[in-house]
Amino acid sequence: MRFDILSKWFEKFSFKSISDQRNNLTVFADGKTLGNQDEFYFLDSGKHFEYDYSNFKERIINISSAFFSKYKTVDNYYINDVLPVLNKERSMSDVGADWIFEYLAAVKLCQFERYDEMVAILKEQIQFMNNRNEPNVSSYKDMFEIVFKELKTVKLGK
Repeated sequence: MRFDILSKWFEKFSFKSISDQRNNLTVFADGKTLGNQDEFYFLDSGKHFEYDYSNFKERIINISSAFFSKYKTVDNYYINDVLPVLNKERSMSDVGADWIFEYLAAVKLCQFERYDEMVAILKEQIQFMNNRNEPNVSSYKDMFEIVFKELKTVKLGK
């Protein structure tokens, strides 16, 4: 799932092509939402096919419905993914960089008074990632301050 409002403002700064940028997701289902059953098998003989297929289809429908309900809006994304980081209830990713700018855009839209707090939290994570030579962070190393200042003043529609 992708929220363009969290990413499009950043396109002019990205080292990626526009098509690569727009193919990135804000949130994605990682497959761990299948509960105890993370693989489905169908017998070569076709025995139990109708039952197995029905079970498989039902699980996908239920998982998809729950996922898309959880991330119906940017506010939902903020509440589920970003706010726990701000409240130090969840750790951040230590790979990639796009999520950094999406988190910050979500804070700007949903709870702007915490923008500077999020910048400080992100700077610590960026330093950690930079020390590990995370290639995506290295690509933006000299731009973070510029990007953070621009986002603070740029208008994002909601």
